[in-house]
Amino acid sequence: AIHDAIRHKDGPVSLDVVCEWQAKSCGLKVVRNVKADEEAVSKGILGSITFTPPSIVVFSDPAGAGRERFTLAHELGHLVLGHGAYLRAESFDQQDFQTSEKDDVASDMIRRLEWQANRFASSLLLPHRQFARSAVMKAESMGIRDKGFGLIYRDHQPENQRNYITITSALMDEFRVSRKAVEIRLKELGFLRG
Repeated sequence: AIHDAIRHKDGPVSLDVVCEWQAKSCGLKVVRNVKADEEAVSKGILGSITFTPPSIVVFSDPAGAGRERFTLAHELGHLVLGHGAYLRAESFDQQDFQTSEKDDVASDMIRRLEWQANRFASSLLLPHRQFARSAVMKAESMGIRDKGFGLIYRDHQPENQRNYITITSALMDEFRVSRKAVEIRLKELGFLRG
């Protein structure tokens, strides 16, 4: 629905347009490329949101613009998903980036909200049809087909490692996201095993 609302067609999703849409909708203010203070660095904080009034801060990330985009999309997820009903503020740190579907999120509301925001960010930045089409086309151009183990099978074999790096690098460039974001989405779609 968000892709339709911002009229996204192809290529990297414009987070500027999403932020403008939310600024008009709820008064969201976004500050990016903020240098993290010592406390944020020591805690591994990548960004934060406050809900009243809605405000997002994204710290400059030495890991690159791809992870900064994921951080912003994650915080937007908290806003759009209505997590302000449960939180006054939230900080996104490196550990939250690792929250996965396999974690026992049912027993911990905060971890569940983090997992939801990660899923939202992944879906926002890597639209299902566009991403799936690109992943399949890149694999096919390399002569790779799903042989029952997923489109990409990553294990210790050098050829499988090269295929993983080649395909994920191309998808990172196309969608302007980190390798971890690509990996998460490939797994969600059943394209990556191992």
